[in-house]
Amino acid sequence: MEQIKNQKLAVTLSLHGAEMQSIKDAQGKEYLWDGDEKYWNRHSPILFPIVCG
Repeated sequence: MEQIKNQKLAVTLSLHGAEMQSIKDAQGKEYLWDGDEKYWNRHSPILFPIVCG
């Protein structure tokens, strides 16, 4: 995983396909699905947060 961040956002990317895994603001609020294994442990940045937002 790689992370790109500034004062406002931190974006975490998978090295496999450069898929976004996380987008968090400075307060730590997550804007993408966190991959909670209880529900679904995968990520789909084109599906979430559109479906669940």
